[in-house]
Amino acid sequence: MELHPSLQALTRAAYDLEPSSEHVEFCVECLETLRRLRGERDQLSRKPSLPGRQNGVTAFFARLLPNRG
Repeated sequence: MELHPSLQALTRAAYDLEPSSEHVEFCVECLETLRRLRGERDQLSRKPSLPGRQNGVTAFFARLLPNRG
């Protein structure tokens, strides 16, 4: 029995940073979580950013993936 991927792994898949595991294709719970994360991604990418400030997606990743250049 395959374990559910972590929320971090699902988030990385939702933001197209890595492919989702095969498990996600067959798990209703994981598919729903991935769908919600993609919805959040889409909302963040639509928010306007002010000059000199990070947009929502960039700010999100700065918090999610600290120390990444």
